[in-house]
Amino acid sequence: MSRNSDCSDKYTDNDMTKHHKIVDDKVSAVSFLGVAYFIFWLIVVFASSLNNSGNRKYIPVKPSISERECKKAFVNVNALSPNEKYAVICCDDETISNASPYFGWLFDSYESAICAGKPDRLPFAGKLTTIAGSWVLPAFIILAKFLVICVKKVLDGRFSDWESARATFYRLGFYFVVMNFRGWILFVLLNKLQDMLRPGNLLDSCWYDDYMIRRTNRNSNCYGQGFDFSDHTVLFLCQIIPVLSCEFFVSLLSPIRSNMNTNGFEKLQTEVDIKNSVLQTANVCYFVYINIIVFLAMYKTAAYFHTPSEVAVGYIISLLVQLPFGFLIFFDSWASARKLTGIRIISDLSRYID
Repeated sequence: MSRNSDCSDKYTDNDMTKHHKIVDDKVSAVSFLGVAYFIFWLIVVFASSLNNSGNRKYIPVKPSISERECKKAFVNVNALSPNEKYAVICCDDETISNASPYFGWLFDSYESAICAGKPDRLPFAGKLTTIAGSWVLPAFIILAKFLVICVKKVLDGRFSDWESARATFYRLGFYFVVMNFRGWILFVLLNKLQDMLRPGNLLDSCWYDDYMIRRTNRNSNCYGQGFDFSDHTVLFLCQIIPVLSCEFFVSLLSPIRSNMNTNGFEKLQTEVDIKNSVLQTANVCYFVYINIIVFLAMYKTAAYFHTPSEVAVGYIISLLVQLPFGFLIFFDSWASARKLTGIRIISDLSRYID
């Protein structure tokens, strides 16, 4: 509190009222945006699962499973026979050429949308499940921030004040811990437990066994029939989206300045906004873009490759990270935790300007 005490003596009541109103309005607006964002992804998961229209779960198989000339094919592992509707989806040249990898979820029929290729024109869209996609993409903004802050400190010769660099470093370490928690606990450990608790296949063979692709089937009959919570849902909503959105909302709620000047309040506010507008715009564009490619991947996962119950369990698991992130950013009672994790927001700073 002492660092602002000298400065606070210069404030008039009008200045402080104006300052607190700016803080309250900004926090309220961003909090509303955060709740809307949480609801958006809940709707995405629900609507994508609803499009599944049943207990369907597809795996790729050899195209020879169909009498048609298929370039690729998929089977619903929960279908009792190949004669059931949507039991076998054949992707021929015409279907593949007409299917849109970008808007298939909106315009294409259910059976043709799965035939669409990867959205190759969108950079990194097919890399979300790789190390680069799941680790680097969500942390790219904070990595860039940390590098810029450190370089700027060195070039300016300001070696005494490393508060912003230290907070960014703490945040980066916090994200690293969250990502490892997702990887080792919510993926490796939970999959091990699932394998231990899951009963073996009730059938010795299934109608699609002879057509399974060797690299996919793991030499197991009736592959895919056992319950398998959607680990892609956990990856997207427990790692990529929380880390990406946390850094985005932190940037929106970052302190406007570390001190205030009564005479230059309005001028300084405008100058800071102009100076950061380009970086903030780039941050928003990156945030929106990553959400778009995650949305496309999340839709296919929920609509085709997992049953609604498997997606629901994956979503519930993701709340183990989503909810604490929300509390950490938006709840005043978590201010001490924010300090430990390097999350600096304007409402915390304003408490010391009285």
